[in-house]
Amino acid sequence: MRAIALNEWGGRDRLELMDLPDPKVGPDTVLIDARAAGVNPVDFKIREGYLAELLPHHFPLILGWDVAGVVEAVGPAVTSFAAGDEVYSYCRKPSLEEGAYAERVAVQARHVATKPSSLDFTQAAAVPLAGLTAYQAIFDALELQSGESV
Repeated sequence: MRAIALNEWGGRDRLELMDLPDPKVGPDTVLIDARAAGVNPVDFKIREGYLAELLPHHFPLILGWDVAGVVEAVGPAVTSFAAGDEVYSYCRKPSLEEGAYAERVAVQARHVATKPSSLDFTQAAAVPLAGLTAYQAIFDALELQSGESV
């Protein structure tokens, strides 16, 4: 599969189009045929190596935390999605290696949601990390309660 990845920390000139192996489909995994990927500020921080000491990583490293696309396959334990479903996902993994800047992305089913029909793939790919950040700010940091508004 083709992916935008890097083999060393540095500027955007370190990003390369690479042919890499397809991600593996585990028992609780959804394989997504990517149609769009989100771009976030954390991507350049990772690319530059600023988070190298904080996050486990392996090269070649595919950046990207957000993806939207069509389910290509699911692991045997996945019952909530099937091939052909339109989805979006926060691509959280234990280490940085297989991100969203790729033709195919394998993600645990718990990090995948059905794409709202009101959003196209590009719009949906912009939601996961930014949406999670907003949710955490409102409900975790501000501790917004029922009846309150921002």
